Amino acid sequence: MRTKIVFLMLILAALGAATVFPVAGCTREYKVEVEVRPENAGEVTGEGVYVERQDVAVKAEANEGYEFVRWEENGNKLSTSKNYPFIVRENKELVAVFEEVDD
Repeated sequence: MRTKIVFLMLILAALGAATVFPVAGCTREYKVEVEVRPENAGEVTGEGVYVERQDVAVKAEANEGYEFVRWEENGNKLSTSKNYPFIVRENKELVAVFEEVDD
């Protein structure tokens, strides 16, 4: 009986340690990818790999002859601001949409 109690105490101690000290590699990471449309119309920053729930901001800057229009994801408009902040909860494939400026 004493052996069972000691064994159960060891299991409970191990479970408690696992909640206090997470196992390495258990943190989820997500990829943020950014596309510029049309190609070479501008520059973007913020692409990379981030830890789940991390604050991220992508930023778009138009090249000469273009202006920034919006951020999109899966064809859906997200923002018309050059700076788009969000919290990472999944992989993201964002598109920075620009249009040519008439001279």
